[in-house]
Amino acid sequence: MKMSLKLILLFSVLAFAVTGVFSVLFYSSNIQNLYDNTHTSLETLSHKMQDEIEQYINLMDVSLEELSSNLDFMESFHKVYEESREGAEGALQAAQTRMSQLMYQAPLSSDFYRISVYTKNGFFLTSRFERLDAIISFSDEARETINSLDYRETMDNSPNQRVILGPHPDPWTTRDAAMVFSVARAAVWHGEVIGYMEVSANIDDLADIFLFLDREGIYTQAVFDDGSDLFRIHGDEEVYPDLPIGEMSTYTSGNVPERWIVRQHSSSLGLNIYAAQEILSLGNSRLDILKRSFMAMLPVLLAALGLVILISYGLTRSIRRLSRKIQELPADSFLSRPDLNDPTTVVSPSDKELYDLEQSFNEMLTNLRISHANEVSAREGTLNARLKSLQLQINPHFVYNTLNIISAKGL
Repeated sequence: MKMSLKLILLFSVLAFAVTGVFSVLFYSSNIQNLYDNTHTSLETLSHKMQDEIEQYINLMDVSLEELSSNLDFMESFHKVYEESREGAEGALQAAQTRMSQLMYQAPLSSDFYRISVYTKNGFFLTSRFERLDAIISFSDEARETINSLDYRETMDNSPNQRVILGPHPDPWTTRDAAMVFSVARAAVWHGEVIGYMEVSANIDDLADIFLFLDREGIYTQAVFDDGSDLFRIHGDEEVYPDLPIGEMSTYTSGNVPERWIVRQHSSSLGLNIYAAQEILSLGNSRLDILKRSFMAMLPVLLAALGLVILISYGLTRSIRRLSRKIQELPADSFLSRPDLNDPTTVVSPSDKELYDLEQSFNEMLTNLRISHANEVSAREGTLNARLKSLQLQINPHFVYNTLNIISAKGL
């Protein structure tokens, strides 16, 4: 195999190896960037959900604060509480009317599905009062509904604390109940719990915060510290382990494909917020990265191969010239033609080793030519001497024979 081909093969292998290493590094770097970008995206997403749900629930809390801080409303509520406790239900109309007016005048009342106030003995008043829809105050149904609320005990024990209720059917309707989530707290008047106030929002408002239909493979959850759900994408029943806050973790389960998850925690709400990205949904992104890596390295590889060929032929140019010079040299040119000039030099002096080799070769050819010429001369001298010797041997015999012939003819 020619030296140029050997060099091309050697350098090509090196070029492929180096290009492969850089391709792997390029791919790894882009995968790391994808990981970092996903982490940033999920972290931003989880912070966004946390901020929005905190603002929304704080807004629900503000609507209750507005009512509880309104002295006119609370005096009317206390009057209703006192008179209803004494059984004077007929005398409550004025107080209820005043409470309804103040409730409708509250700036935030129209922002939510329903604001309700109620007492243990069945009094019920709502900002969404529709006779064909809501339960009737002081009815058996109202008392049964109020007494069935298991979170009343929590409000009684912590009258100054709000209670956040996850998604549940609206208990104040007599027809198809809408799914709502609520914030409730005890109504306190001069240190005494006189009733309860509750603001409810439609579950669709949670979907607006936690649902991202425009992003493929995104799963979100909002889970209270006690394990109850505030929001969970339909069909996603995964229960995540205790994950570090703000860091992206990998979640693997036999039920769902592998996920990257970022968890945030709202201490004010006692709520864990999870933003998860299904890794399989990033398959196209990883395939695109692989394609980009290949497309980025292909021109480099082609350029490297072209450079390898040029360098290899450049390095072997002097060898090829010297080889061609030897191949084209006739075997008897310097032997049969002593008048020829000295052989020409084809190797550049910059190729020191090959240049010295060619000079030695030229000198060898010159010495060979001189040696051959000397040998030819010696052979010619030997032949001439032998010829002369034969002539000397022939001449006496010729004279003697001639004389004998003359003598014979004379007789």
